Amino acid sequence: MGTAYVISFIANMSRVCHFCDKKAVRANHVSHSNQKVPRRQKPNLQLIKIGKQRVRACSTCRRTMAKTNV
Repeated sequence: MGTAYVISFIANMSRVCHFCDKKAVRANHVSHSNQKVPRRQKPNLQLIKIGKQRVRACSTCRRTMAKTNV
């Protein structure tokens, strides 16, 4: 598996947790003058290996898996 394949594989993965389906949500950026500008809050996704497969998992799921020795 070449590095170009790995980079394209990771780039094509969606920004959703593999286990809990956590994804980006809409929020407002509020200034000092109380102006609200829409923005996105993205989950803290990290690549982890499960067997030979690499998946994106949020930090909460990753920590839970580490605690339960999965």
